Amino acid sequence: MKSRDGGSTIRKLAQLPVKKQLVFFSQLASLYKAGLSIGQGLGHLREQIDDRQLLEVIGVLEDYILRRNQPLTDALRSIAGKFPPLVLALVEQGEVSGKLDTTFARIVEILDKRRKRILEVYKALAYPLFLACVAALLIPIPKAFQSGSVKVYFQQLALPIGVVVGFWLLVKFIRSSIQTNASIRYRLHRTMLGLPKIGLLVRKLVLGRFASSLALMLNVGLSADRAVAIAARATENDYVVLAVGPSIDSIREGHTLAESLRLCPVFPPSFAGMLATGEATGEASAQLERLAAMYESEADTVIQMLVGALGPLVLALVSGLVALQVIQFYMQQFEGLEKLYRSL
Repeated sequence: MKSRDGGSTIRKLAQLPVKKQLVFFSQLASLYKAGLSIGQGLGHLREQIDDRQLLEVIGVLEDYILRRNQPLTDALRSIAGKFPPLVLALVEQGEVSGKLDTTFARIVEILDKRRKRILEVYKALAYPLFLACVAALLIPIPKAFQSGSVKVYFQQLALPIGVVVGFWLLVKFIRSSIQTNASIRYRLHRTMLGLPKIGLLVRKLVLGRFASSLALMLNVGLSADRAVAIAARATENDYVVLAVGPSIDSIREGHTLAESLRLCPVFPPSFAGMLATGEATGEASAQLERLAAMYESEADTVIQMLVGALGPLVLALVSGLVALQVIQFYMQQFEGLEKLYRSL
């Protein structure tokens, strides 16, 4: 497609699958590490990759970088929704600090971890979802058998299919609303942080991403206020981006990082306390890296627990539906026998 100013643009499609993002950045990282510029690396990728979505992305990036002389960050932002905010924030970090090679390695690490988490969810849900499909096919059989009509079977089968399709459309609509409406996204992010169980996981992911990004920015000598602003964007949480505003102002007034982050309700006292210790000993970056490792480890533990609970939960739900249908079938049979007995 062509934009009004004559340059290339891209349709507003859904985010690239994590696997494709990983392929793109891992290959681009290898080419950049070998000494090629970003523009040259994109040219080589275009010759090596045959995926239509990635070729479309590469074409737009080449247009912005080679023809318009735009940085990679702006080029990625021109592609509506193709990459998550965390990736954009990390690329911005790399370009600001001049450490794109380190940034690419970090992006590949994060995307690979996300891919593994998605695979874990799929593995945990594969068998329960298979049983759910089998149950959806078996549940209408008793009523069809009772009525003696195949038509009744397909009429009953339409209900679970309609529920699944309706749920999928609802999820798609909600996701689209979140991506396009900043107000809804802000309220959702704030609500997610306050939820009892899920909120704990979200908070740990946010704190881990923030600490890791902030450590990277401080290591390359970026000013603390700008480092905090970029690290907040790397959390992919709109509430956090706005909540660190007073902390950034406090840093510019001359206060320490730990003192300033205490003003933000997102960070627990233990976070600021450990950071204060690092600042006092001159090892703020190292302390942030330890905090990031701790929160990411805790988040992985919570994710594994939730994924482990998903399978039995779906299995229990399917078993309950099947049992309900069986009980209903036999109740109807007993009622029929009772009516027959009374008529004799």
